[in-house]
Amino acid sequence: MASCMRFRVNLKTFIKSISIKPYRNYDFPKSYSLNKNHPTAQKVVSFYDEEINKYASKPISPVKFQDLLRFGHPPLSPEKLVTSAQHVLKELPPRLAKRVQAFQNLPYIVGINPHLAYVYGLYYESFEYLRSYPEIKTSEDNIKFVDDLLTVVKSFADVIPRLSQGFRECQRYMSEEAIQNFLDGMIRARIGIRLIAEQHIALHHNLGPEHVGILNTALQPGQLFKSTGKLVEQICEINYGVSPKLELSGHVDAKFKYCPVHLEYIAIELLKNAFRATAEFYQKENISKHGSPNYSSELDLPPVTVTIAKDQPQICLLISDRGGGIPLSHMPHIFQYSFTTVSSFDSTDGSDSSAGAGNIFDIQSKMAMQSGIGGPMAGLGYGLPMTRIYAQYFGGGLEVQSIEGYGTDVYLTLPNIHENMQDVVI
Repeated sequence: MASCMRFRVNLKTFIKSISIKPYRNYDFPKSYSLNKNHPTAQKVVSFYDEEINKYASKPISPVKFQDLLRFGHPPLSPEKLVTSAQHVLKELPPRLAKRVQAFQNLPYIVGINPHLAYVYGLYYESFEYLRSYPEIKTSEDNIKFVDDLLTVVKSFADVIPRLSQGFRECQRYMSEEAIQNFLDGMIRARIGIRLIAEQHIALHHNLGPEHVGILNTALQPGQLFKSTGKLVEQICEINYGVSPKLELSGHVDAKFKYCPVHLEYIAIELLKNAFRATAEFYQKENISKHGSPNYSSELDLPPVTVTIAKDQPQICLLISDRGGGIPLSHMPHIFQYSFTTVSSFDSTDGSDSSAGAGNIFDIQSKMAMQSGIGGPMAGLGYGLPMTRIYAQYFGGGLEVQSIEGYGTDVYLTLPNIHENMQDVVI
């Protein structure tokens, strides 16, 4: 079958040939397999690699969040940290191997896309590195492992943009459903892999009495949305010269047990959508009424509101905006990857921002400013589907209700991890 054509290719040579240098922003450990002196550096990689098949065929041991919390609050004894490291080294290779195998099952013409080949290389080399990592027996071994593991985690920073670009270029070769299923599995597995790795790294840092590694046992969603709102206001002002304000109501001082990194991602994506919709809707209104998108002041924009309600086993949040709502024709597609209403880079006057040399420096300036404060307001199309996966990962949910011409309500439900701990499997 053409989609499963067998071929052998030296991964390092192939990636170099497509002008993508793996890990270019990171100083990997000298033992990392892309180092020319490492035994696996010259390994010929096949899409039917025996080691990949061996590890991928292993059943994934369900890791409950309770397992990650069993070591207790830092600081931990050296013996407990070594045990945690051994657990990580056991869990990650089979999970990475399954992701590599998922890439290998893609149609051949999709698998050789430069962006997807880059991501495949990241997963393959990470698998090889951790599979062949020396046994961790001492505290010194663990200290080195933590540094190496952190470097591996950082190497995956641009995976999502590359997946997005790769599948944009290859969407003609796969059905929408096939792409959706692949990315759903990839992102869920990525969350689990990062949780296992980052929990071990975090156990080496005493972040406060309310923290057990990456879990905050007294997380305040009101405070998190407040701080995130300030960040999103800055991004919005850079893009549009104006920004709505954020208003909190309800149980604003509520606390619950959750992973703050996950909630921060969810918050920034949902607030960016709401702020952008509000700013664009009212700028369009000003164009029609006054002939200028810059007529509005902050007082003209209605606020984005976040209402918090705490029930014993969960937290419910309602994020509301008056940004004109979502067109009815778009609603069936809002959770599809790469679906976006942005045709190019954000343009506030409705024109194509890529048209005309006069806009190039404005675009570069905006992107440079955004790179330091959280990225552009929109464009990849992965924000909402990924947000829903993050919300659902621990048993929560995300629903969107919209009135075209008025605004949008997003209902976010998040479990108190402790109350649901027996059911949470990573």
